Amino acid sequence: MTRYITRTTEQEDVPNDEHQQSAAGFLQDKLGCSESTVKAMLRRVPAIKNRNPVELCKIIDFLYSKGFTSSHVIETPKILGLNGMM
Repeated sequence: MTRYITRTTEQEDVPNDEHQQSAAGFLQDKLGCSESTVKAMLRRVPAIKNRNPVELCKIIDFLYSKGFTSSHVIETPKILGLNGMM
């Protein structure tokens, strides 16, 4: 029950349209890159496809807060597929 409440609260932090997007569509919007760039990232690190957009948003926002840029994330996509980031 606690997990459900926590997850529901987390989902409220991200706008509803992001919930309905695939990981690929979300990454394209969040990182400001092309569809082909996202496809290349997903080929390199298929585990990203399994990430919830809420999780991806938290990871990317955390990386941005530490000085990373979208270019860093695009060049090193495996950071989005790591478990235990957040």
